[in-house]
Amino acid sequence: MRPSPALLLLPVLGLPLPLLAWAQDPPDAKVAADLVVHEWGTFTTVAGADGRALEWRPLAQDSDLPGFVYTLGDEDLTGKRQGLRFAEDAVSVKKTTRGTVRMETPVLYFYTDRRQEAAVRVEFPGGRITEWFPRAASVWTHGIDWGRVLLLPGVDGPYPREATPNHYYPARETDAATVQVCSDGEPDTERERFLFYRGVGTFPLPLEARQRDDGGVVLVNVGDEVLPPALVFENRGGELRFTRTGRLAKGENVVGHPDRATDREHVGRLLQGMLVLEGLFPKEAAAMVATWKDQWFEEGLRVFWLVPRARTDAILPLSVTPRPREVQRVLVGRLELLTPAFVARIRTLGRTLVEGDDAARAAARRSLAALGRFAELAIARILVDCRNRKLADALREVLQR
Repeated sequence: MRPSPALLLLPVLGLPLPLLAWAQDPPDAKVAADLVVHEWGTFTTVAGADGRALEWRPLAQDSDLPGFVYTLGDEDLTGKRQGLRFAEDAVSVKKTTRGTVRMETPVLYFYTDRRQEAAVRVEFPGGRITEWFPRAASVWTHGIDWGRVLLLPGVDGPYPREATPNHYYPARETDAATVQVCSDGEPDTERERFLFYRGVGTFPLPLEARQRDDGGVVLVNVGDEVLPPALVFENRGGELRFTRTGRLAKGENVVGHPDRATDREHVGRLLQGMLVLEGLFPKEAAAMVATWKDQWFEEGLRVFWLVPRARTDAILPLSVTPRPREVQRVLVGRLELLTPAFVARIRTLGRTLVEGDDAARAAARRSLAALGRFAELAIARILVDCRNRKLADALREVLQR
């Protein structure tokens, strides 16, 4: 058996070694000439004033996934919901899960011309799996194993769907084969267009960022290889601007403040182009942008960059048997900058909670909720040196909610 390149990289990345048996090819591993696997997903981080990733609670808000998705703590994988989303005391545990990276919506697509089975497993040594669908044969802290799944080309569902809209569904808009959980005769067979999983972890990524006093951005490549061009994007009060970088050399790369006016459709097309260049099919790239269009383009300053394939393989060792002829894994880094302007806006909304009338306070609460999960880090920064007791109490109440 030959060691996986991902296994060799793990000590360099500061990640623990996974079980050797799953980081190597099985002795009888065969290459399936008609099997292709593609994957996309996002590593979301938040940069502090020094550019380094902050620890935060990515799951503090209510779940943004449909109710049929399995979640951290599900004990019964046959469909009887006993997990964190369905137990009041367990929900609080999930919402306090902390890490520096939110691994968001990796999806694995399978392309084949014939009906066949495949065994699929993903290790996550630097974090923990928190959500997945369809049901898995085994889920543990640092990985997920779907066992053997059945690939059904040309079959369109049926897939579960709830009445309310959800950004989970656009990922189905591809030509991939339907994936069916091998259910051993169970009547409640689950099908999906892909294998979906999420997680939270603490592990190093090769890009850091900080904002300069003049509004520009410094992108620091702390890795060992040149990174592909990135996109710096800002939404300030509904005004959208961006700038594109060149390839990011090792060390500091100074980028001007986003200065090109844009709209969501234009920047979405730019991101799709970046994804296709990295190896995704056009429909896959369009599905990824459609999945995240609301959250990628929300208020704030952020950097979209592409994670090197070797780094992805080290963070998320993937095992598919039989071995596919081709595997493409395109993970996008979403790096949020906690800018002074964002913190100042949170402070202003907090003061409104203290000093405003009922209507103004209600509007401020809605605005804080709209700013989402990153508001917590801004509030934490304000509370460090806040001497206004009423303001501090109002912001702590927001955190508790």
